[in-house]
Amino acid sequence: PILGEVAAMAHKDKVVLKLALRGTLDLADYTRLHEGLESLRPIFGGMHEWERHTDVAVRASEAQWSALGLSGYVCDAADEIKVQLADRGDRDQPEEMTTQVEPGSWTFDLQRGDDGDSARDALALLYRLTSAAQR
Repeated sequence: PILGEVAAMAHKDKVVLKLALRGTLDLADYTRLHEGLESLRPIFGGMHEWERHTDVAVRASEAQWSALGLSGYVCDAADEIKVQLADRGDRDQPEEMTTQVEPGSWTFDLQRGDDGDSARDALALLYRLTSAAQR
């Protein structure tokens, strides 16, 4: 619905949108929303996400992932990100949600907003790339 409303706006070249998106989407819907907004961005005077008021949670269903047929390291990485995103969704959880991810020595801290957003975007990118390769 939001993509239709945005696309139907008149005088797009004179409109600047400041989007405050909230809610939970499955991975396919999040990917469609992201791609749709990106395709509309050049025809507007401006389009920005209002980061302070944007909170979009992404839930990846097992059916979506099993249909992609991931295996090996890519499958392990996707599973790790999915688990961490699920933990992030539990905002009442008091314990530390920092996880060491192997291989490598970097720390992925989902309590930091930018790491959580990066995890969501990485999962969406992985979904987009693998689903596009199957087409």
